[in-house]
Amino acid sequence: MQPTKKKITRLSNTQMGMYLRCPHQWYLRYVQGIKIPPAGAMMQGRVYHEAVADNLKQKIDSGKDVSYDEMADRFNHHWKKDVVVDEVNWEGAKPSDLRNEGLIILKCFAEEVSPKIKPKVVEESISKILIPGELEVMGIIDIIDNKDRIIDHKLSAREKSQTDADKDTQASLYLWLHPECKNFVFHQIIKKRPTKSTLIKEPNTPSIIPYKNFVVTKRSPQQLERYIQMVKDTNALMKTGVFPPRCDSFWCSEKWCGYWSICKARYSVR
Repeated sequence: MQPTKKKITRLSNTQMGMYLRCPHQWYLRYVQGIKIPPAGAMMQGRVYHEAVADNLKQKIDSGKDVSYDEMADRFNHHWKKDVVVDEVNWEGAKPSDLRNEGLIILKCFAEEVSPKIKPKVVEESISKILIPGELEVMGIIDIIDNKDRIIDHKLSAREKSQTDADKDTQASLYLWLHPECKNFVFHQIIKKRPTKSTLIKEPNTPSIIPYKNFVVTKRSPQQLERYIQMVKDTNALMKTGVFPPRCDSFWCSEKWCGYWSICKARYSVR
């Protein structure tokens, strides 16, 4: 491959994560511009995120949460709008099941998470020049609360450990973008599935039993300096025009990579 003619002037944590995970996947997405349909679980997470943001934005002025029923109405509104607009890879799941599970998860947020949040900023787009005239890094911060903590709120199938949080590059980026914020908090709703024995004993158990998980992390000036050097090095690698596939990772599979059919036509991965 030749060095990319498409000049990359803005980088997000998502872009950098994809490049480090598999340079060829990044090439297909950001140089060739090939987009793949979002998975059903990703659509569920996006709609959930939109409903949560709607509540927290109004809470800045009102000081209180809307009812769960109103949050559910917002979830259903976004679901109908987004599912109609976007092509979705449901991966064999029923859209109605994912929607209903999303509402169960939203109830967990409404009852156990949202009352603890006092938002000051919601859904803030922020960027900073890293290399003048060459590179800008950017992100969208979910929440900054009244204690100047950055909060990232996501759905997940597993808990993020303290070790994971302390290494997370998104936390590093956002704490660098907002130096007045000293703590980054991961708010997770864990999508726990009931066991088979539970379903046998209690056949009316919901298909998902969500629970909350909070992890706090921070970064020293030295850690942020190392992170910024990593961003610069990654940017330099992107400009070389060399985008090899990472065939040695579990990500390189039909299940985990949406570009699988495109990539395997050119590379032997087995």
